[in-house]
Amino acid sequence: MIARIPTRQEYNIVVKMKNLHGKWKAEKTGASKRRKEIAFVDSLDDLFDVAEADAMKLINIEEDRKFLEAQREKS
Repeated sequence: MIARIPTRQEYNIVVKMKNLHGKWKAEKTGASKRRKEIAFVDSLDDLFDVAEADAMKLINIEEDRKFLEAQREKS
């Protein structure tokens, strides 16, 4: 089955990765290091969400919409 989910452009994904790496570097030190570390680890769940921000609006097929929702659920 092919999920027809619109995806971001590759350069936007690279920017997302660089921003995430920058946050990680900035949060390695500081008084609230543990809290920031937990928040960072939680943000990793969204790392491979490469769908368009408004993908739910763009998807017309209900089965594909449900697939994307399932992919975005927190484990």
